[in-house]
Amino acid sequence: MSEHVADDEFKRLAASVVSNFRARLGIDLNYDKPSIEWLDEYINRVGPKLNKEEVSGLATSLGAYLGETIIATCGGAWHYSEEINHWAIRFDDGMMAFPLSKVYKQLEGGAADSILSFFRCCRLFAKTHSLRLINCLPENSHEGFASKRGDLSQPLEVGLAACRAAVR
Repeated sequence: MSEHVADDEFKRLAASVVSNFRARLGIDLNYDKPSIEWLDEYINRVGPKLNKEEVSGLATSLGAYLGETIIATCGGAWHYSEEINHWAIRFDDGMMAFPLSKVYKQLEGGAADSILSFFRCCRLFAKTHSLRLINCLPENSHEGFASKRGDLSQPLEVGLAACRAAVR
């Protein structure tokens, strides 16, 4: 699938999430931080009740919405990372965030893998243009962000400290 086609597909999936949540739950998702705050709590409520197939499908749809919200608020575009074999949001400096994976992790692992913390970190680093952090997940987890250059060393501790301060 080309990146242009994927971009349209992710937009369609995200719009479907907005439409379904409005129709079924009376919730208006607006591609903004308050919407991600609500969605984070929703994932915590429903995740434990889902089977593997439901988790996979929901992670893709909600991941598309999270990705589109990151694009709307932080910039970037959908990009397929052949190195990691996964879709990501790629920022101008080449750094990538993986919203589909992040939603899946929260559905499976609960609040410790919060999409809200992930979203806050994306916003923080987009604002400061210091996207040198690989991750802003709890201690030593390296799956939320990945660098095209694989630079995991020195900036990690500095970035983790900045992220923790931003999400308090």
